[in-house]
Amino acid sequence: MNKLIALAVATLLIGTATPADATPVTWTFITTNCTAFVGTCNGGQTPGTYVPLSLSLTLPGPTSSGSAHWGQPGNPDFSSAPVYTGDTFLLSLSDALPLTPAYNGMPNCTQAHQAYCDFNIFWSENAGVLDISIALETQNSNLGTLFGSARPFGPTGGVFAGMSGDGCGLGSNCVLTGYWQSNLLTEPISAIMVLSGLLGLALARRFLRPSVG
Repeated sequence: MNKLIALAVATLLIGTATPADATPVTWTFITTNCTAFVGTCNGGQTPGTYVPLSLSLTLPGPTSSGSAHWGQPGNPDFSSAPVYTGDTFLLSLSDALPLTPAYNGMPNCTQAHQAYCDFNIFWSENAGVLDISIALETQNSNLGTLFGSARPFGPTGGVFAGMSGDGCGLGSNCVLTGYWQSNLLTEPISAIMVLSGLLGLALARRFLRPSVG
């Protein structure tokens, strides 16, 4: 039994030995409610329902901070290049091109479908908590902007308008409420389940072993 317990502990250590800073973290926004102020939230589906917004942010590790800035809502500046500070990132939004620090402002929203007109993004991630502020405009969607003014999309959601049918109905404006969830939340739980299973097996074998008279 001692060998099996040692194996269980080793399994747990192996599963958690990778340095946390070397593990990319993807935060996904989970929509819990939608309130429309122009149009509807159901995207042509059953009334009273909504299609969740496809929005995620991938960072290099569980501790990260940075920003991305280019123009202002309603006042794009295509003559200048975007400015990035801090860590690398990948922002994925439905109806928009994936955004990384490699984006230099080309193509812009006058040149290509799903391209950016402007963006102002900030994030700070520490100990499993994400503080985030997003205001951006593309050719077909606005996130954290309303009628040319910034109303940043934050930790609990914000305003959104898009043409893809998710988040709001086509051509609608709405307020999405929800939270950001990290993909790392399930990893420690999985390791604990493995350890618990092995220890349970060891105890069962001990108590079921025939006694010697």
